[in-house]
Formats: sequence, structure tokens, C-alpha cells
Amino acid sequence: MDSSTGSAVVETMNAVAASFDSPQDLSDTLASITAAAAEAVPGMSQASISVIDNHGVLQTLIPTGALVSTADRLQTAHGEGPCLDAAFQEKNVVVDDIAAATDRWPTYAPEAAALGVGSQLAIHLYHEGRSYGGLNLYSELPNSIVAETLAMSEMFAQLAARVMGQHFRIEGLNRSMATRQSIGQAIGIIMERYELDEDQAFQFLVRVSQTGNVKLRFVAEEIVISANEKVADRD
Repeated sequence: MDSSTGSAVVETMNAVAASFDSPQDLSDTLASITAAAAEAVPGMSQASISVIDNHGVLQTLIPTGALVSTADRLQTAHGEGPCLDAAFQEKNVVVDDIAAATDRWPTYAPEAAALGVGSQLAIHLYHEGRSYGGLNLYSELPNSIVAETLAMSEMFAQLAARVMGQHFRIEGLNRSMATRQSIGQAIGIIMERYELDEDQAFQFLVRVSQTGNVKLRFVAEEIVISANEKVADRD
């Protein structure tokens, strides 16, 4: 590993470490990881991160260049390729020569080779029992993957997965806090409106949820919204 590669790795790790101590935009942090991976991983020149959205569709985040952006889009369009295998089959995919991989990906491989892809890596993103997608790395040259390439790619993938895990954990906590707040406000509104105590108001809320087959938090949110609208109309 030369000095410039080592410096890129250290800077990226420092940036990621800082993101755990202070609020930072997820895209900015992941962009720093893909940019450093494209620069530091031996034999690779471009990178992106793929995630599976709520509809089960693979989405590309923060590609470092046009080649990786187009290649990722081709894989999604054709429903085949290293990115999809890494994300959906939860494994690492190493492709030394994409032009020779037509048996495995008959549609994507020749188009990728024509596009200018030589070698490709797709590393599954996994942290604390949860899958997040894949880290994708590309080279214009075939047979450019060595042992150090895979080892460093996995290191950057671990960083990315850890960042995403931290983000979704905080996001989940924020949603949980917001839900508890809405339920608490709804209970207060019901107590006042129907002259019930706190336990009775909560049971009232649960009964409405069960009777209407609507999640408790949605019932609570609707009660709060309706009460706020009535206050606004009076004003």
C-alpha cells in the first residue's frame, strides 16, 4: 500500500468515526466512503453503493462517475449482474473479466464490456444482523483484482454498512419517539374530550385501533391532526 492509498484510508476512517459522534448527512458520509474506495482500492477506479428500497428495487447511491452509474442502471434494467447478486443473494461477487462472464450474466456482461467495464467487485453490505445492499467497485481494465483489492474493498464495505446501521438505528429511535409523543397527545385529547382517566383513554385508543383495523400510531396521529385543525378553525 503506497502512502497516498494509506492516507485516503486514514482520512475516510477518521471521517466515519466523526460521523458517529455528531449528526452528519448519510449521503455525505457514504459519498466520502465511495470516493475514497475508488481512489484507494488497488485496481479499481469507480464506486457506488446499492440499496434495496421499500419496493424491493435496487437503487444506486452516490456513484463516483458515469461508468458506474450507467453500469448499475443496466443491471437494474436487465435484472442481472454482480450488484444484484451481492444485494439480493447476500454474498461477495468478484469478476476478473466481465467480457468472459456471459454465461453468468448473458445480457449484462456484453453490454458492460462494451461500455468499458473490465473488472468488477460487488461486496455485500452487512452489519449487526441486517443487510443493506452492496458496495460496487469498477475498473476499466480486466484482470485488475488482486488479494489486496478484495481485502480493502471489504474494509470499505464494513465502514459503509456500519454508517448505514447507525443511521437507521437513529432514524428508528426518532420514529419511535415521535410515535410515543403522538400517542401521549392523543390520550390527553381523549381524556379531555370524554372525561376519562389515562388508562381509560388508552384503552379507548386501543379499541378504536382494533375495531378499525388501523395501527395504533395512525389512529393517534389522526386524532392529534383533527384536534389541531379544530383549534386552527376556532382561531
